[in-house]
Amino acid sequence: MPVRRRPCRRQLRNGVGRNGCVRAWPWPSPARNVHSTAVPVCASSILILSLPMTAFYEPCYESGKASRWGIGMADQSMFAVGGLWREWDGTDGPEWSFTQLTINADDHPLMQRFHKPGDEKRALVIVPQNEWDDWLQASEPEYARSFLRHYPAEAMTSWECPVPSRAKKADTPPEASDGNLAFDF
Repeated sequence: MPVRRRPCRRQLRNGVGRNGCVRAWPWPSPARNVHSTAVPVCASSILILSLPMTAFYEPCYESGKASRWGIGMADQSMFAVGGLWREWDGTDGPEWSFTQLTINADDHPLMQRFHKPGDEKRALVIVPQNEWDDWLQASEPEYARSFLRHYPAEAMTSWECPVPSRAKKADTPPEASDGNLAFDF
């Protein structure tokens, strides 16, 4: 997944990371999303990133069974989700993985609709576009926690988005790519 991260005391970098916490995180592993209480645990060693996207997906049970819904901005613009990252020693050298931060959504007019009935409702931390650089430069835990707030429901939209049926695997491999992603921040 493409991400933008702030390496320790260095310039911002774009890259691709593995979604899910791995090895020596200060919270249970593996996890795709981490509760916002992880921010104070990281104290001064917060390694933050933003995940640019146009939509994310959550299960909705309003029909009585799970159905996948897409969630994005009402104006269809790109947005970013706040997260944390960590570098670790992979088999072929340094690798890094990330997790997305979540906050309680029990009272959010849109996000309270998602996840199983009876489960705590969670929402990703959406960082407004005009605050991306501030989020990526946050080095103090208190300042970083100031970004852990709900995005306005009226600026968001949702739609039912069933999981596409899986196509049969092709006998020929896809064409190779150079692995570079281009995105404009």
